[in-house]
Amino acid sequence: MATLRFPILGNIPIAGGIYLRFLPISLVTSGIKKLNKSGFPTMCYIHPQDLDPNRPKLKGTAWHNYWGLESARKKIKHLLENFKFSSARNELNL
Repeated sequence: MATLRFPILGNIPIAGGIYLRFLPISLVTSGIKKLNKSGFPTMCYIHPQDLDPNRPKLKGTAWHNYWGLESARKKIKHLLENFKFSSARNELNL
């Protein structure tokens, strides 16, 4: 999973699941570029429910499960339009 080191905070995941929903796309994009420039491929992942802005709100479910759902599809689209993606299998030559 892609992480960036931030002063005081330490390593923070930047390109998957809740982190992709929480962080601004500019930070995700610059983080991926920084990692790629250093020679590291960046692994991004999503959960299917992260792309459903109409996901039912279940009683007792924490607020963060719904944060950023409205912008998640737009962020994924931006990443797909601006980066080359492959499978882990291809990158590991399996």
